[in-house]
Amino acid sequence: MLALGFLTVISEFMDFGPFANSRISVSIVLIFAAGAFSGLPGAVPIAGVCATADAVAHPKPFYKAAFNLGVLVATGAVYCGVVSVFSVDAHDWTARLGPSMAAAGAAYIVNSGLVTMAISTDNRIDPFSVWSSRFRWLLPHYVVMGLLRRGPGTGIRPVGTWPALSSSSCHWRWPGLP
Repeated sequence: MLALGFLTVISEFMDFGPFANSRISVSIVLIFAAGAFSGLPGAVPIAGVCATADAVAHPKPFYKAAFNLGVLVATGAVYCGVVSVFSVDAHDWTARLGPSMAAAGAAYIVNSGLVTMAISTDNRIDPFSVWSSRFRWLLPHYVVMGLLRRGPGTGIRPVGTWPALSSSSCHWRWPGLP
């Protein structure tokens, strides 16, 4: 868990902004990995590290940092919940692919939905146009990430080192004011 926290801090300082006043990061992969290693008790602290590192790397008002923390915790919780409800055989990695992909899709809906609503409310823009222009393209990344979370590289543990370090899913945060 310490290594995931360290990688989370690094990923927050190396995120990028494809749109004005927005950034994406690969830290959601590490939150999901923590959730796969130890469930919600692993995902929540890594989400906290992620939100804290983001607030330090990119200063913003406290309410936006708190919102980002809430979104990351909710996203990790949804991922962990869907995987735990629909996983059937812990020893057959192929049986875990469907639940992991469904969990990644549910996490995408929660993450993009909450951030879309925040952006559209803050800027008084139609939510569908915000989602369509900023988040629609991320769905395939989340689905692929779901495959990597439970793919053949995982070995005996729910998530191995290779998938945690090689996947490229993104999550969005409500940006700080310039």
